[in-house]
Amino acid sequence: MSDSPPVGTARPIEDDDAEGLIALIGGVYAEYPGCVLDLPGIDDDLPRMRAVVEAAGGDFWVVERDGEVVASGGWAPHEVDGRPGAELKRLYVRADQRGIGIGAWLVR
Repeated sequence: MSDSPPVGTARPIEDDDAEGLIALIGGVYAEYPGCVLDLPGIDDDLPRMRAVVEAAGGDFWVVERDGEVVASGGWAPHEVDGRPGAELKRLYVRADQRGIGIGAWLVR
């Protein structure tokens, strides 16, 4: 698999990505009736995603295209029945960027 996504540029999330991440995930939520972005409720991790994932010992990436965040995804350690594992975090791809392999690239 390539070291870069099929389109755009991938990089670790930065604090300045909060607005783009919120716009991406809010846009995906809007595709589903009754699904709304809940800031500062259940989605309160979005403005500080880098710190949240780093504190958990994980990693989080965004994919940018033409200066906009078009995809996101990460992981954090997660034990199941005492065995080490990982949990996917906030894997989202903007609707117009789906079907070209960005999501698959993020979880590789």
